[in-house]
Amino acid sequence: MPLEDSEGFTKLAMGNQQQGAQDNSVFAEFYLHPSEDKAASAEEGRPIYTDKEYVRIMVPGDKTTMIERPVRLGNFPKHDNQRFGTQYTAFKGGGGQNLSGTPLAEWAMISRSQVKELEHFNCRTVEQLASMADTAVQNFTGVSNLRTLAKRYIEDAKEGSALTKMQSELDERDNRLNSMEATLKEMQAELADSKASKRRKAE
Repeated sequence: MPLEDSEGFTKLAMGNQQQGAQDNSVFAEFYLHPSEDKAASAEEGRPIYTDKEYVRIMVPGDKTTMIERPVRLGNFPKHDNQRFGTQYTAFKGGGGQNLSGTPLAEWAMISRSQVKELEHFNCRTVEQLASMADTAVQNFTGVSNLRTLAKRYIEDAKEGSALTKMQSELDERDNRLNSMEATLKEMQAELADSKASKRRKAE
């Protein structure tokens, strides 16, 4: 089971690592992990993911202890790109396309086998599927319908996002009006109290 990188485990895994030395006491593997971009998802009205660099750290001989977390970059030995320099350099040299959009695997309108088939041809997101050229669509059975569904999904999501934004703006306006109304009532009550106080003093 993956664990958070606690201070205790970090010290254990670091061992007797010296300043600037490569840490070979643990197994480290770098990979790209799709993480949801909350701001972009709210803007588009559908889940938008971007690839983030993650590291998986395991202690040799211990199957129960494993850490998976975002990569920590820096110039000190504790930073992953320094601590596991050889692995990180190899990972970066491997290239690969960063994911941006809604992963096909997260889309309910497509089967797992279709996801695998499309990924084989470097189509990994709903956006890529929606923009697939006619010549490419001819290479797949049933993809023409999927492309239509993908386009409709994106359009509906944008419309839903616009409606959500409009509703949010209306709610914000109502809150401001309610606040102004409450303030006005307080001022009117204070004015009434002030007038009543003056009348009592005059009597």
